[in-house]
Amino acid sequence: MPHRFENAYALLIAVDQNREPAAALPAVARDVQALHAVLVHPERCGYAPDRVRLLSGAGSTRQAILDALDWLGDQLAAIADGNSTAILYFSGHGHVDGGEHYLIPSDLNLRRLRSSAIRAADFADAVAQLTPRRLLVVLDCCHAAGMAVKGAAAGPAPFAGAALPPALFLPTGKSPGAGPGSGEGRAVLSSCKPAEYSYLRADGRMSLFSFHLIEALTGHAQPRGGAAEVLVSDLVSYLQRHVPQSALAQHGAAQTPDSCLTGNFPVALVLGGDGLAKGQAAPDPLAPLPPVVSWQASVSGSGAVAQEGGNAIGERAVQIGGDNSGTIVSGTQIVKHYYQAAGGSAPSREEIARQVAGYLLWLQERTQSIELRGIERAGGAAVVVLPLETAYVPLRARSLPRPGEARERLAAPGKTSHRLPAEITELFADATADESGGSEADVALNEVLGLGNRLAIIGGPGCGKTTVLLHMAWALATSLLAGEPEPAHSRLGLTVAPSELPLPILVPLASFARYRRQLPAGAPAHEKTLATFISHHLISSEAPFDLPVDFFVRLLKDGRNVLLLLDGLDEVANEGERAEVRQSVQNLVAGRNAMRVVVTCRTIAYRSGGTALGGDFREIAVQALDHEQHIAPMVRQAYACIHPQDSERRNERADDLLAGILRLEAERRQRVGEDAEALVDSPLMVRLLLIVHLNNRALPDQRADLFDKAINALLQVDFGIDTTNNRELSADWTLYRDMSQQLAFAMHQQGADQGREIEEPALRAILRAEPEFQPRIEDFVRHARQRGSVLEERDGAYRFLHLALQEFLVARYLSEVTGRDSREAMLSFLAERVEDPWWREPILLLAGYQAGHAARSARELLRALAETGSKANAQFSAAELAATAALEWRESGEPLRADCARRIVRLLRDADSLAHSKPVVRARAGDRLAQLGDPRFDPQRFHLPVDETLGFVRIAADPGFMIGTRRQDVARVSKIIGGKVFDDEINDAPTPTPEFWIARYPVTVGQFRAFVEATGFAVGDADALADPDSRPVRYVSWHDALAWCDWLNERLATSPACAGGPIARLVREHGWRVALPSELEWEKAARGGLGGSVFPWAGDADANRANHGDSQISETSVVGCFAANGFGLFDMVGNVWEWTRSIYLPYPYDPTDPKREELKADEEDRWVVRGGSWGNHRGDARCGVRLRFHPDLRVDYLGCRVVLRSSPVRQGNRMNPIQDPGLEHERCRKWRRSDAGP
Repeated sequence: MPHRFENAYALLIAVDQNREPAAALPAVARDVQALHAVLVHPERCGYAPDRVRLLSGAGSTRQAILDALDWLGDQLAAIADGNSTAILYFSGHGHVDGGEHYLIPSDLNLRRLRSSAIRAADFADAVAQLTPRRLLVVLDCCHAAGMAVKGAAAGPAPFAGAALPPALFLPTGKSPGAGPGSGEGRAVLSSCKPAEYSYLRADGRMSLFSFHLIEALTGHAQPRGGAAEVLVSDLVSYLQRHVPQSALAQHGAAQTPDSCLTGNFPVALVLGGDGLAKGQAAPDPLAPLPPVVSWQASVSGSGAVAQEGGNAIGERAVQIGGDNSGTIVSGTQIVKHYYQAAGGSAPSREEIARQVAGYLLWLQERTQSIELRGIERAGGAAVVVLPLETAYVPLRARSLPRPGEARERLAAPGKTSHRLPAEITELFADATADESGGSEADVALNEVLGLGNRLAIIGGPGCGKTTVLLHMAWALATSLLAGEPEPAHSRLGLTVAPSELPLPILVPLASFARYRRQLPAGAPAHEKTLATFISHHLISSEAPFDLPVDFFVRLLKDGRNVLLLLDGLDEVANEGERAEVRQSVQNLVAGRNAMRVVVTCRTIAYRSGGTALGGDFREIAVQALDHEQHIAPMVRQAYACIHPQDSERRNERADDLLAGILRLEAERRQRVGEDAEALVDSPLMVRLLLIVHLNNRALPDQRADLFDKAINALLQVDFGIDTTNNRELSADWTLYRDMSQQLAFAMHQQGADQGREIEEPALRAILRAEPEFQPRIEDFVRHARQRGSVLEERDGAYRFLHLALQEFLVARYLSEVTGRDSREAMLSFLAERVEDPWWREPILLLAGYQAGHAARSARELLRALAETGSKANAQFSAAELAATAALEWRESGEPLRADCARRIVRLLRDADSLAHSKPVVRARAGDRLAQLGDPRFDPQRFHLPVDETLGFVRIAADPGFMIGTRRQDVARVSKIIGGKVFDDEINDAPTPTPEFWIARYPVTVGQFRAFVEATGFAVGDADALADPDSRPVRYVSWHDALAWCDWLNERLATSPACAGGPIARLVREHGWRVALPSELEWEKAARGGLGGSVFPWAGDADANRANHGDSQISETSVVGCFAANGFGLFDMVGNVWEWTRSIYLPYPYDPTDPKREELKADEEDRWVVRGGSWGNHRGDARCGVRLRFHPDLRVDYLGCRVVLRSSPVRQGNRMNPIQDPGLEHERCRKWRRSDAGP
């Protein structure tokens, strides 16, 4: 039985974020979260959760750290006899300046380092004032370059990893004089010795030190069975034995923990005080912690759940006895703001607090668990309830740049880092590229509230958008009720005082749309507002509390201390209504900058029509699941609840399912490609796999088959329950499946109005149309009301539990009913809907369903679908859908895939099709083309284009060319682009260009991959090879681009695959050379022969001609998705910025200046990039814009293109024509070394 580790406190500090990018340490957040979880778990270390404080993220500021030390001191001082234990853990940068040691907080200011950092001596003095009898200080302050990984060099100055000496925290005269065996004293552990670094595990999941520390705390350090407590000596001996072994084995480096002890004492319980039984294995630190399981009945109808021993008092009611407000709730800003706004008309402050507590209890009860239906457990209900507190697995998310932001990004190394103020830019401009330098790395989805007050969470179906809102609401409600920072602090990353926490308000936007629809025509304007609806929704409709009717309206009008959680903007199916709902959201938040708002929406709906919210909303994209971080914990926690008493059984079943998932994914990658999107990419898919695994013991490899089995399982379990109402239904559940698909199809056809939900009279009318359904309609409706596993009732309307289930049932109807007579009937129906995002999933699921039942018919359907469409956009949409379906289907066959690829290529090569289709649709089709195998590129010739010139286009000499923008044209250009023309692009001097050849496309991922695989070139950033092969390569530095040029030059000069062609002859017989273009050559090529044009085409800005911020793709796109310029060159502007060989110098441009095109220059030099990118304002995606970047920069908006030129390329202070074969051979030899750089 677990026990508490009495009078034990802990302060855990992890400085993972930093206002100075060079000081960011994203990896340490995982360490401190894992340590926190182990300390407070009752079956591990047994610390009381309210006695452990965690500081991380933006909350680990200098003042917050000092305040937290004061908190710890106050807590310990309150223990009368001082018989207490404390752990102080700090993970972040240590730094030495002038012999003085410092700890680096999150709000570091490098220009005022000594005043913004924390002097270690001051920190140590504060520690010395702490009064516990037992104190353990753990320091991990010597991280190399964001924590060293294999092959990483030491981090760039000024943070080279300075370990703080443990003795600093045990100064003479300030530590108790306890002896080694006294059970009291002080101990300091440091992750490594001076001059060493702290390393990550090879899998990157945790630091070595923290991993072994958690091992030691959970029983691995016990030399004998049965020990109930962990001693400091256990920690020290275990860490000093295992950390060096792991560092040497995984990194070939030394890392030896350092320590100072003045006593030996217990610091935690072992397995909740039970200790390890004889022969029992200690738990794996990386495995999910066991959930605290509580089996609950499904709450439906008039049932109720009593809170904390209260009474169940009826439908939708929570009884609140006594003063439930607590000191924190009655003192919150929520209550104060309402009380002040209401004036004399308000009830007493205490009464408002009591009713707010009632609302929070009601919200907590509604959000505290997740139901897993469709699993028939022996002897129990067919509903597994997973407590959200233990079952929630934080997903990954990424903050997307707003249109036009890319120009403001920092021109210094790092990933997707936004441009900082000039003084900071200069400070870090020369830093070495490093993983830790970026500010847009993935963040935990549950912690996105720190990214801003206006967030739009977007993602695919079933990706966890709604669940994260439930989690936010639960965490805030729980903290507000308890008057404690937890769980809002650790779960949501909120560091404000409990009294400052916002009141969560969770609202389904589909209900708001229905409310507006049902208002009388002459309703006053204020009744149509979102604030009025929220008040109606929470008080008038579902009130288990007695708040004043104006409570929520007044709070929302004030805007402070409110978190508005608006779920399912995409579930407002009618596009016109969706636009009205979006505008209502905008109206509510306008002028209320302090109001926090989170909106969820499917990505494809958010990107279409007028759904996207205003520019002040930051888009947060939910990322695909990671097997180890997300899928495995979900599966293991679910099985822990399904088999709570049988650990062997739950582990065996979880292992079997996880192995099956890995097998499915491996087989899928083998047939679709290594870059294929995962099949199990969302929590919904994990849930359905669980249901299928439990009921069928076999896993399908297609979504359609998975949904088919899942729906069958849900219906069989629900209609097979042995109760009076449902006994007769158990034998013919298939009839209810047919009723469900009939209803789904009818609803989906109403996508323009109410495709997501239906009122009961309309539902009954649809089912009455089929005679065989009529006897069972009452049972069907009753079941939806009472159980709702496939179809559920909400506020008098009915909807499928998830849109994905509705979409599959639509697909099944199309196959079994519409397509029963002929394929032409299906195609005729689909032809009108291929462009509509509402029908995308049903069409794909239809193809998958047919593939599983009639393979030949499915291939014929997909071939016909690929050729469907009378207009360009429909043609691209249909071809992309057919290609996607062919890729998802294992047995589709190479001939079908080749047909789909050729169809997309024909469309991309047709100028009229490009002109009359949407960029987003073309980009999606382009990605499918890359996955199918792009026939435009030849794998046998290094993925260069399939034509006689290998994709090079001749550009004739132009003695009259002038680079840049004429001064007389500045006003005209500024008006066209809607922005400023920068002085550095203004030029009126002639700049004649020589003859040269330039690549038709930017260098692609496939071409760069061929170089890497042929040479063993050490890629500076693995993401350079992460995109589909036909997209432009990015995350390449200037040096990487030069290396590719030299390799291609060597291939053209020697490879038999290129022999005989005109390009090879230029290299072999005439000494021409592959190089990066000069900016003069680049601009001449970009203008396409149009002289003074602003863009590579004549006329104004056009979002359909280039991939920039206005094109709404929000990513790179496959090359050739936009029309070519007059020279036949693609993507000269937009998509990615392109490196040139020109050093950034002012105009006039003199190509004879030896400095301007020198490839070996001073460290402070910057090279010109041209063309703009996918994230830029249209003003940057034009011919004349020039930026300057550090040559080490590797980011997601920067790539390259090459030229073939006759003149030699300068290298250092001498000329190096290509006829120097010895030099070429030496370069190639170096590239083949795995550790070689450019």
